Amino acid sequence: MENQDKTNFNVVLEKAMKGDSEAQCDLGILFSKGKGVEADEYKAFEWFKKSAEQGNARGQFQLGWCYEMEYGVAEDYEKAIEWYEKSANQGFSEAEYQLGMAYRRGEIVDTDEEKAFAYFLKAGEHGNAKAQDKLAFYYYEGEVVDKDIEKAIYWWKTAAEQGYATAQYNLAFSYKEGDGVPQDYKTAAKWYKMAGRQGYGDAWWQLAKMKEKGQLDEPILNKESGKVGDYAYVDLGLSVMWATCNVGANEPQELGDYYAWGETKTKEEYSKKTFVASIEKYADCTKKNQRNLFPKDDAATVNMGNDWRMATAEEMQELIDGCYWYVDSNYKGSGVAGYVGVSKKNENTIFFPAAGANEDSMGEWGINECLYSWSSSPVCKDSDAQIVTDPLDNHKKVPNMFNVYYLFFDEEGIELSNGEPVRGTVIRAVVKKDISIPKPTAKKPF
Repeated sequence: MENQDKTNFNVVLEKAMKGDSEAQCDLGILFSKGKGVEADEYKAFEWFKKSAEQGNARGQFQLGWCYEMEYGVAEDYEKAIEWYEKSANQGFSEAEYQLGMAYRRGEIVDTDEEKAFAYFLKAGEHGNAKAQDKLAFYYYEGEVVDKDIEKAIYWWKTAAEQGYATAQYNLAFSYKEGDGVPQDYKTAAKWYKMAGRQGYGDAWWQLAKMKEKGQLDEPILNKESGKVGDYAYVDLGLSVMWATCNVGANEPQELGDYYAWGETKTKEEYSKKTFVASIEKYADCTKKNQRNLFPKDDAATVNMGNDWRMATAEEMQELIDGCYWYVDSNYKGSGVAGYVGVSKKNENTIFFPAAGANEDSMGEWGINECLYSWSSSPVCKDSDAQIVTDPLDNHKKVPNMFNVYYLFFDEEGIELSNGEPVRGTVIRAVVKKDISIPKPTAKKPF
């Protein structure tokens, strides 16, 4: 890919040097993204400027954006508007949309809703989906223009059919509520799913609520895929199966038990003073068999059985990347807040209650606000004891401390973080994908 990017850069550069205004704009984008060349905002600006001065509408838009965002040049709102207008006068829809946003927000120019609507209308008529979504809201709310639900639906549908997730969500809501269109739960679900598959998390939340109310037939929340021993798992299409409940819990919404990393029993206080795990053997985890917890130190294995174990940092990152995520403040009416992941591969779901953590004299804290959950992976220390190596990236060096990876959620989102192993967190176990698949039984011939 790197060689291909370099080849493409050289081809574009040759055309740009010969005065091709489209190539000059393309070259500016390559410099801004660092594709085939080291990123350089100042060179990007210069090539956008060359393109714009030749009258290229796309180059004029990019140049206006540079002046607005102080990218490769000093901030200058007047010039930003000037170049946006030159681009918009040629019918470039992105410039028309940007001007609409400028007049609506009133940040780089005085607020003028009538001008905003006019520019959105031009952009919408030129096929800009973002502008079409804005037009729908103007008609829906009756701002600037008379309220007209039929026109709102028209513009939402037009934008939705172009794949714009926000419009898909809004159109789905209209069908769910029967607002401006006949109520149709199946059509609502179709558009919600299309929005959700683009990462619009609230769409999955709406689908879940529809299914809880019996408005749709198929289940969505925490659908059980099978069991290993007494414990259920869900198949998210990933490298491992994930337990549907935390260790010590019987239902997905139950918080479960808290464990310090490397410990397999619960306790009243989680602090450095009470930390009893024998972690010295993990201090140098550059050896393959020391990169993750041994079974006897794994809270999932000890409490759920030998088939189960704590997830590695790599498996947690796979979970993060492999699902769409949204916050559910009242999971299945239980009063428990948490985080729902919807698999990008098969749309099965998994729920993590916001169990917070258990730490020092504070005890349990952060319940219904955030989640900490240990992985089995320490941040690995090299043998020279001066630096540590991130197991997710063998080339990345981080400060020398014995930290452990954990899954972290809050209202801002989900990430893989790390911290000292003494804190008590809940544990979510995993199991091998093939562990519960029975071998076929040979049938006797008739």
